[in-house]
Amino acid sequence: MLVALHRLTGEDRYRIAAEKSARWLAVRVDSTGKIQMAPHDRAAPILLESVRFGDIYYLMEALMFVAAWTDDPALLATMDGAFDRWIAGSAGLLSQTHNGYWWPTGDLWTASKMAGIPALLCERLRRPAPAALDEMVRHQLSWLDDDRLSRHIGVRASMASVSGDYALVATGFAGLSAAAGLRYLPEGAAVAPPVDEWRSLRPARGFTVPELADTAYLSPGNRRRKLPVHFDNAGKGSFVPKTVRIGAQWRAPGYAWFDGNVRDGFVEGEPNLLWASYTEGDDATMVVAVDPPDSLYTITVGLGDPGHARGPMDVVANDSLVATAIVTAIGEHRDITFRARAKAGRLAVRLRAASCAGFSITDMNIEGPSPSWLGFLFAPAAPIPYLVPESSSLPPATPEMTRRLLRRMAGFLVDQQPNGGGWSSWGLWYQTAFAVRGILSAGIVLSEPSWREAAFTVIDRFAAEQHASGSWSAGYSGADSCLTPETPDTSSTNLADVGSMALVLSLAAPEASAERRERWLTAARRYADAIILPEQLADGAFPNRKWMGRDYRGPYSVATATQCSNLMVLGSVTQDVRYTMAAERAAAWLSGTILEDGRVALHPHDSPNQKILDSTKFGDLFYIIEALVWTRDLTRDTRLRQRCQAAIDRWLTGTKGIKSHALGGYWWPPMDLWASSKMAGVPWILAREPNRGGKPIIDNWLDRSIGWLSDPDRAHLIGVGAHPSSNKGDYSLTATGFAAMGLASALDPGVLRPAAR
Repeated sequence: MLVALHRLTGEDRYRIAAEKSARWLAVRVDSTGKIQMAPHDRAAPILLESVRFGDIYYLMEALMFVAAWTDDPALLATMDGAFDRWIAGSAGLLSQTHNGYWWPTGDLWTASKMAGIPALLCERLRRPAPAALDEMVRHQLSWLDDDRLSRHIGVRASMASVSGDYALVATGFAGLSAAAGLRYLPEGAAVAPPVDEWRSLRPARGFTVPELADTAYLSPGNRRRKLPVHFDNAGKGSFVPKTVRIGAQWRAPGYAWFDGNVRDGFVEGEPNLLWASYTEGDDATMVVAVDPPDSLYTITVGLGDPGHARGPMDVVANDSLVATAIVTAIGEHRDITFRARAKAGRLAVRLRAASCAGFSITDMNIEGPSPSWLGFLFAPAAPIPYLVPESSSLPPATPEMTRRLLRRMAGFLVDQQPNGGGWSSWGLWYQTAFAVRGILSAGIVLSEPSWREAAFTVIDRFAAEQHASGSWSAGYSGADSCLTPETPDTSSTNLADVGSMALVLSLAAPEASAERRERWLTAARRYADAIILPEQLADGAFPNRKWMGRDYRGPYSVATATQCSNLMVLGSVTQDVRYTMAAERAAAWLSGTILEDGRVALHPHDSPNQKILDSTKFGDLFYIIEALVWTRDLTRDTRLRQRCQAAIDRWLTGTKGIKSHALGGYWWPPMDLWASSKMAGVPWILAREPNRGGKPIIDNWLDRSIGWLSDPDRAHLIGVGAHPSSNKGDYSLTATGFAAMGLASALDPGVLRPAAR
């Protein structure tokens, strides 16, 4: 603004003020390319990554305006130096790019400013600049020119679409970049083609996974039910006659929730059963497959909640805004009726809340032309001739193949992250924990900074949600801006679930900045000191404590395991012997539950009676073996290390160990999806074997496991890479996280592994 005023008026006071501001801004860019930002609401500066375009765009734009106008050569050199550090510093723009020219899409507010970055870079190119900048800008302009790619950051996107929140702003920024490109590039100059890989963008949510058919799977033989159909959002509560029930955790062939964190609710004593049950969330889409695939349908959505005020909320049908700013008071019910044309055999009704009150849907009625039917959302699974093929037919698990597979797993997690963050469609921290570990491990091993930051952002949220007591809720809901730790949900704070995510604080801390490391470890220590250490029982075990409103005080194997892992890693990272000693007592207790033949004596959370479990009950037993792995790797007690290794060996290769049950000697038939998701974690256990490379039974087993996971159709059977809304998708984000952990550890056994004391 001051530059423009000086140009218009010629008054020196505007020039002096503008140049003074530019000097102040230039020194905010450190030697690595990060920015020391002075926020509006606190005194302490914040060190921002170079790609935090939402704020940084304005700073760099100011430097470019002054650089194009100033007559002070020293100031020009200072500003160009700051700009070049931002571009080419060790943590600058170039270091964060995918394919050397573009960045992953984060939140849409930040992404809208990304569209203006080429404009700034074109201005910098008017003077001698870093060598890589010219090619980078040409690729960027070509990327923005591709409607299919650029709409994912809001450029030329419908304002009512998934990417439309800042569409007008993003398109304006893209216009600035296009104009700057015309000034910079000579007429007829070649523009580099965009590199069209999944890494170049965040795909349109929920409709880009190959498992989802290009058109809903429709044929006379696959029509599920004749319309009209009345859906009752009743994951909880009683059945309402003549309706079709759909809950937050249900996955039917023809209808499911996509892209959001949704939960079921029920009000006891409400006489109207249709009104008593509901599904709540903040931003999610219900998708229904219909036939005919391109006809007009009439949809009525019931909104409201007997016990809470809701909204304001918008209703979007197949990218068209059909209702906006809907608010319902406590006990108020509103029906919204509209018509929508199916696209590719699908009706997608997105509910998007504009406040922390969220949305609540009780039912939805769909009527179509006569005749019309429900169809199938997903293409049928390809037949698999051999569930576990002969090992000789598997692809060799070379480092190149393993890296490629790991990239696919991490890419899936990025693409399928639900609206609102985390990696759980139901908002459960234990599920998110393993996806965070998977994508963070991949980011480290494959040198992808954006994946690290995606994981760090979720860990930041977990740390921020710590209760005043030092504990955490087992679940989360709403956007980051809706955090209310002063009024937490304490119905489930159980040690088993929370322990899985608390462990992530200590695992990730050594990889983070000093500020994050201090904040995360402070939260982890507070949890351990206030909650965990006082709960340890005399024999070394831990109880589960409060889960679903009930308090469980007896020893629980899974709670003991997750807290053993948590304390063992925390002790290693902080060098606090109290945590290590408590973990060692827990590990000694756990090792004694592994029987000689490899089966496990499990102490359940809700009964004093032990259960003898087959070794392949991965749903519970992964945690126990993981705890023994961490203790073996980090303890200085030689006898305990040997005891843990012996217990692990019994579980792996005992007469009734997991290898004895493996088909082909290396893999197992699919189980229920909860247990199968942990099956994907077995390669992580094998990859952490201390004698890898000199123990053929483990080396061959690991290679064959990776070969099995490399086939997408087989991997989908246990949830790995399966679309979260498909019939194999209940735990797909968690299962894929487990798989990524194992692949990353196969490439680098030391990834996310603190050094032993």
